[in-house]
Amino acid sequence: MTTQEWGTNLHKWRLQRGYTVAKLAARSGLSVRLLLQLEKGLQKGTPNQWLKLAQTLGVEVRELMSESRTKPDDSGRIEEAVSPYQIQIPY
Repeated sequence: MTTQEWGTNLHKWRLQRGYTVAKLAARSGLSVRLLLQLEKGLQKGTPNQWLKLAQTLGVEVRELMSESRTKPDDSGRIEEAVSPYQIQIPY
């Protein structure tokens, strides 16, 4: 996965949790500038920074940094993303 995809995941989770960039920065102890760079994929970030973000957002680091099969639903819970190829149609 690329840093751009990590940033996209971070952006989606931040919005899902209802955080502005400033609020996530304040709660995680990271700067607004760094968060904006991470979300845009302009900076990779350190493992410690990603750990802080995951803890603040209440998700696992792997959900931020990997091409996970899980996604947030409207309630903030995790649900499995279903591939259209996994759906079995009974005949």
